[in-house]
Amino acid sequence: MKSFPTCSLRAHAAWVAALSVSQAVAGSLFAATPYRLTSLGDLPGGRDESQAFGINNYGQVSGESYGPSSFGPRAFLWTPTIANGTIGSMVDLPAGNNSGGSAINGSGQVTGFNGTLGRPFLWTPGTANATSGLTTDLGHPPGTNTLSYAWGINNSGQVVGYNLTSSGFGNAQLWTPSAPNGSSGSWVNLGNLPGGSDYAAAWGINAWGQVVGTSGASGGNHAFLWTPATPNGTTGSMVDLGHMPGGEDFSHQARAINGSGQIAGVIGTPAGNRAFFWTPNTPMAQPGR
Repeated sequence: MKSFPTCSLRAHAAWVAALSVSQAVAGSLFAATPYRLTSLGDLPGGRDESQAFGINNYGQVSGESYGPSSFGPRAFLWTPTIANGTIGSMVDLPAGNNSGGSAINGSGQVTGFNGTLGRPFLWTPGTANATSGLTTDLGHPPGTNTLSYAWGINNSGQVVGYNLTSSGFGNAQLWTPSAPNGSSGSWVNLGNLPGGSDYAAAWGINAWGQVVGTSGASGGNHAFLWTPATPNGTTGSMVDLGHMPGGEDFSHQARAINGSGQIAGVIGTPAGNRAFFWTPNTPMAQPGR
């Protein structure tokens, strides 16, 4: 069975953990590692509900908050006063009602979903990590006019997500800007694994342009890795990541990928869902374990 999230991003309290450097006390029997949780607050005039979805290396956070609008949440950007600080401010991104910022890249570009329009958006700051900028409606992938989502963005500004077809199936999609971090570009359907139903969803992308997600395959849903033929290219190949020993042949999702090509996700087992970690044999390679 296919398993995709609902149309809207649900709102709850937004928190981010700010780790502080600590030293173990000499001679202590219990070496503590102190940290603190910082509430990011909510948009001015809104309800006390918000949720964070993404963070970049500067410490900027993207998510959704119920602001002054009476119709659903709104996408926000929280920026620390200093890089990686725990004091900062939240701004309302001009992405419309019923929107949420699902991911943010190193320069502060935010991508997400506008539930009113049913389409993904891209917000680009005027300068790197700034708090003002412009929003671009990414539209629907070619040949589609139903719900489309964006869930990941890399430092070149490539966006990944999926669209739902009229039959309810999904297609994994990659949006690539015409120029790095630009606001105009085009969508490419990444296809799906052989042997399964024609549906797939993309969840994460790394700096090279490798994409991970879940796809229909022979026997059920399998986690996939798509690798471009050239860095940040729009043509490439998709491989099945398989399953762990004892794992069942369904409900596998690759959710995130780092710069070395290591992947994290969820995999089905007879005892229930388990987190998995996949490592390529060599960095950026498709064979792995």
